[in-house]
Amino acid sequence: MGFAPAANAQLNFVYETNANPALVGTAYTGGIFKLKYNNFDMGSVYGVAPGTYGTTNDPATGTGQLNALAQSAPIGSIYGPEDSWGIGRVTSIEDGFGNTIWSQAGKGQEVTVMFYGSQDFFLTETATSQVTSSAGLHVDLYFQTVGGLGYTAYNPSLGSGGRTALNQYTTVTDGTLLLSTVSTAGFLYAPGVQGGTATEFTSTFAPGTGGLGATYLNVTGGSMAANFNTNSITSAFDGSIRADLFAQFTTRTDDTVANWLVSSDDPVRGLFVAVPEPSTYGLIAAGGLLGLVAFRRMRARAQAV
Repeated sequence: MGFAPAANAQLNFVYETNANPALVGTAYTGGIFKLKYNNFDMGSVYGVAPGTYGTTNDPATGTGQLNALAQSAPIGSIYGPEDSWGIGRVTSIEDGFGNTIWSQAGKGQEVTVMFYGSQDFFLTETATSQVTSSAGLHVDLYFQTVGGLGYTAYNPSLGSGGRTALNQYTTVTDGTLLLSTVSTAGFLYAPGVQGGTATEFTSTFAPGTGGLGATYLNVTGGSMAANFNTNSITSAFDGSIRADLFAQFTTRTDDTVANWLVSSDDPVRGLFVAVPEPSTYGLIAAGGLLGLVAFRRMRARAQAV
């Protein structure tokens, strides 16, 4: 996917720890990595009250039909139609062997994430949970130098009150745009399964417990866009459809702050390709990038239902 250039900002992917001490301080040259992050999320919960579901509209299709259902809309979604939004922060990144190649503490850099704009268009539900198919998700990553001029430390305790625009949140979007991405159809479900190939983002949620979610993303901009606009992931349903990134997460309701609906601490995995300058590498994901094997297992389970 094409993208517009942005101001220069990069993360230093240099080993902070390694089973081979000789590699500490050397550049990470690419391969599998694990990204650790924490995020907080708001989302639509369908039912007369949260957790109170019926089956009259199961499944419900189309944004109009879903919008007409009894529901608790996402708190803070006052800037346009939306069924999910939230924020996050990356804490560390490891290579495939568990060696740290980036951390906020070790590099003095902060990477924050804002996601927004997703709209549900397909809903299935049981007595205790809901599964939605959505489209229009945006995931943006921002970069700041800790302690630098204008630095604002990430603060999720502001809750919905920290949101100042559709794509703006105090202490999250104050830095340089590192990466902007959009969700992509054609990957998550086969035709006739849940929301089908039109699904760009899928989420399973059980009030009082949490749930799962997944999306494929294409890079559209940011200072590190050229490093990740690879079109390296091919749809299993249509070989002409490509994506740059894959994100998956597990949410819970027992560890939130302020008025957030759910939170997540998932470690996520992906494949990193080195940039031309050997000492600087970009960050993949929003809300997180995972190996394709994990997702194929999840999709197989979903299609078997």
